[in-house]
Amino acid sequence: MQDRNGIASIDELYTESAQSIEAVVPPNRDVKIASGRGAIQAKREDWLKTHEILGLEADGPYVHQPNRFGVRFQARVKQ
Repeated sequence: MQDRNGIASIDELYTESAQSIEAVVPPNRDVKIASGRGAIQAKREDWLKTHEILGLEADGPYVHQPNRFGVRFQARVKQ
């Protein structure tokens, strides 16, 4: 996300049925789950428009059989 490579690689790395699931519904959003590449891309672009990333670390992936994974992000941002 910090260098926008995450958005550029959505079509390559995500299946059309992919979901981005938040632990809680974020402020100013009405959904917890973004379903499909288009929704995931829109969610990320919206987030980047309203935040300045000061630092970003990722830990994982943590694989959950049979076909899921999670990644823990720690971000320093200015809104």
